[in-house]
Amino acid sequence: MSASDNAPPKPGDVSQAESVSLGEIAIDRDAFELDLKINEGYQSYSAEILRLSLLALTGLSFVWLKLYLPDKDSAFRDVSSFGVYGSLGAAFLAFVLSSGAALLHRNTASESLAYHLTTLRRYKRRRPARSDRPSDLELAARDTAKRDWFFKLSGLLLSASAVLLVIGVLAFGVAMFCVMRSPIASH
Repeated sequence: MSASDNAPPKPGDVSQAESVSLGEIAIDRDAFELDLKINEGYQSYSAEILRLSLLALTGLSFVWLKLYLPDKDSAFRDVSSFGVYGSLGAAFLAFVLSSGAALLHRNTASESLAYHLTTLRRYKRRRPARSDRPSDLELAARDTAKRDWFFKLSGLLLSASAVLLVIGVLAFGVAMFCVMRSPIASH
C-alpha cells in the first residue's frame, strides 16, 4: 500500500470519496493504538470496581443471612435497630449503584471510542455534501460533540462508581459496628 492510497481524496475527486465506506478508510494506527491502550486501562479499572462491588454484595448477603437467620446453636444478637438495618440497606444500595455505574462506564467509554474512530475516518475521507446528506466534515463535527459527551459521561460514571464503592464499604463498617454493640438476647 503506497502513501497515496491513504491520502484523503482531493476536492475535485468526488467519485473516490463517494464510493469509499468509512470502514475502508485507513487511519494512523499508532495514534489509535495509543487511544485503545488508554481506554483499556480505564476499562480495567472499571472492571475491578465492578468485581469488588459484586463481591461486596455477595459478602453483604452472607452477613445478612447470618444476622437474620442465625444458627440454632449460636448466640442471638438483637440486631433490630435502625443503625443495623439502615447501614446494611445503605451499603446494599451503594454497592448496587456502584456496580451499575461501573457497567454504564464500560458502555459509555466504548461508545466514546467508537465516535472517536468514526470522527477520524470522516476527517480523512472528506466526502462532500449532497442534497440528501451533509458533508463528512459536518458529520465529523457532530460525532466529535457526541464523543465528547460520552467521554465526559464515562468519566463521571467511573468516579461515581468508585465513590459509591467507598460509601458502601463505610456503611458496611457502620453496620458491623452496630452489630458488635448490640446486646446478646437471651433465649
